[in-house]
Amino acid sequence: LECAKRWRTIERVEDEMPLVLKKDGTYQTFDRAKLLLSLTVATGKRPVSRQQLDGVVATIEWSLLESGKESVSSVEIGERVMSSLKSLDEIAYVRFASVYRRFRDVGELMAEMQGLLTESHADSAS
Repeated sequence: LECAKRWRTIERVEDEMPLVLKKDGTYQTFDRAKLLLSLTVATGKRPVSRQQLDGVVATIEWSLLESGKESVSSVEIGERVMSSLKSLDEIAYVRFASVYRRFRDVGELMAEMQGLLTESHADSAS
């Protein structure tokens, strides 16, 4: 009180994200920026805001933290991303899926798109 200076503290939770188990068997630390970049690329020139992308990343991060696991596979993260993109923007979903699932030819891409169309028609009929 005598010095008339003001002190403040900021508290935040420090949780460690699970390690990411890559397809080649190696582990990497979870990289939020890398996830956001892949979403940004998939949604390029689409009507998806930065706030929506931040929300997707935050949701995925939070679910990984809540899982309490020490590691999570990159496949599981990819599936979570695709699930989020499917409801956010179907074109971005197809873009991400084409890279993530490494379609070998147009037939595989068309099969994925046909499945998406079937789901879309079933949802609109409900």
